[in-house]
Amino acid sequence: MALSRPALFFLLLVVSPLAAQPLRLGAIERRHPDAIVLVADAQTGRMLGGIRVSEARSARYYPASLFKLAIAMTLLESGADPAARRGCSAADTAVDRRLRCWLPAGHGTLGLVEAIAQSCNAFFRDAANGLSNAAIATRARSLGMLPREHSGVIPAGAILGEAAMVTPSQLMRAALALASRGRLAQPPLPLASPRYRPIYDGLRECVRTGTARSAWSARTSIGGKTGTTVIDDRPGARAGWFIGFAPFDRPQYAIVVLDRRGIGSDAAALAREVLETIL
Repeated sequence: MALSRPALFFLLLVVSPLAAQPLRLGAIERRHPDAIVLVADAQTGRMLGGIRVSEARSARYYPASLFKLAIAMTLLESGADPAARRGCSAADTAVDRRLRCWLPAGHGTLGLVEAIAQSCNAFFRDAANGLSNAAIATRARSLGMLPREHSGVIPAGAILGEAAMVTPSQLMRAALALASRGRLAQPPLPLASPRYRPIYDGLRECVRTGTARSAWSARTSIGGKTGTTVIDDRPGARAGWFIGFAPFDRPQYAIVVLDRRGIGSDAAALAREVLETIL
């Protein structure tokens, strides 16, 4: 007897490896007592579990350098040449004050792929200066990097992810959008188009040689981006983000990690640990 399409979909969901195998992350959770991890099916968007999932809708932090992906997409959508190089001499002037890149020696000159991989502050501040503020805000909202109710005006001093706080649940929208090449974005984005290839090259290189290299795995290929945010009410305290997906070419999982006791590279290492456990 032929199965109807809804019945066939239900059968595939029940017997698929992702549905049949619950995430067993208790040992990892015990080693990381203040981290939040969300894992979703990169094909359907269905949430599969994680670590301290119940806190994922209430923990609010600035997206920090993850926001650079919204700037990168807006840059490509403007028709800019991704190979055009911009300089980073460790510091630049913005909003009438001197701002430093996170790398004390500066990054030299970079194209977009390198800038994503190395998370260069100067590159993305310069890129944002030539783009519509409203266009960046629109793309950031679609990726969960700004709340939907945000006014759409990003102050110059907050253009690198300090305009508004978001939760791990909101940032799963970005992870799923990237993992599905835009199919699961809200609204859908044509990220499979060659136009966006530099984004994916940057995400791959970020894990190979960049700020997320602690996520590199010999067991699976991972793509992703780190962020490190300050915590307003705790001077000197920081928290680390990682969003990404694996395996790189045929993603099964999208992942969001918030390490509330670490920086971006710590979150990337935790993402690797989780993905190696479930793949």
